[in-house]
Amino acid sequence: MEETNRIWNNIPWTNLDILFIFLISYVVVLFISELLAIFLPIVYPLPEDTLESLVGLISILIQNVGLIGLSIFLLKNKYNFSIIKNLFSFKNKREIFLNGIIGGVSILFGVMVINYILAIILVIFFKFEPPLQQVIILLFRSKNIWFFLSYALLIVILAPIGEEFFFRGLVYSYLRQKYGMKLALILSSVFFSLMHLSLWVFPGIFIGGLGLAYLYEKSKSLYTSIFAHMVWNGIVTFLCYLYWSGIFTQ
Repeated sequence: MEETNRIWNNIPWTNLDILFIFLISYVVVLFISELLAIFLPIVYPLPEDTLESLVGLISILIQNVGLIGLSIFLLKNKYNFSIIKNLFSFKNKREIFLNGIIGGVSILFGVMVINYILAIILVIFFKFEPPLQQVIILLFRSKNIWFFLSYALLIVILAPIGEEFFFRGLVYSYLRQKYGMKLALILSSVFFSLMHLSLWVFPGIFIGGLGLAYLYEKSKSLYTSIFAHMVWNGIVTFLCYLYWSGIFTQ
């Protein structure tokens, strides 16, 4: 209990800090993506599918580097906050590893079930087939193996680090201190889902956000939620590769 209180009572950042990082990392990146899509073909003409892949890669890279860099800069320079000591406990390596694997697989299973049920309901009752998440579409449209592998590295390695640092490390921790565990789990997961910019994947991503926040809550370490997020994204990316490469369709 003392360890829990020490962590959640030691949060110096504010909602304005979170808003600032969000605006820079998400809103500005969307603006940059639009500019790239407009001006890149003028400077260096590219086929439409190559341009789409390149803009997608750059956007994911800038967004997650922004989340990580701005978060570190804010915590270290504005608040002199000990990031490793407070957010990245590494006391029980075996527990972090096991919980990461079990948590990641469990989250993936829950998300797949929710998405499947939602798709069935929409198809049967509304005759509507929900679109895939944009990042999945970009994977499937990869022009060659190098684009696919570049996406895979960003999705499996960089995105989990950036998103966990921001959504669990900053957003959840702030909400946990202010409103308590239950409301923080819900609110941070809603925020996490909304930032994926797709109504159709909202329920599944919400469940994923709940699972990742719960893992962070119980382990008191971002290592656990980052590893679980990597496992989740890694399995999805591998399944996408099997489809993209034609193994599933042979």
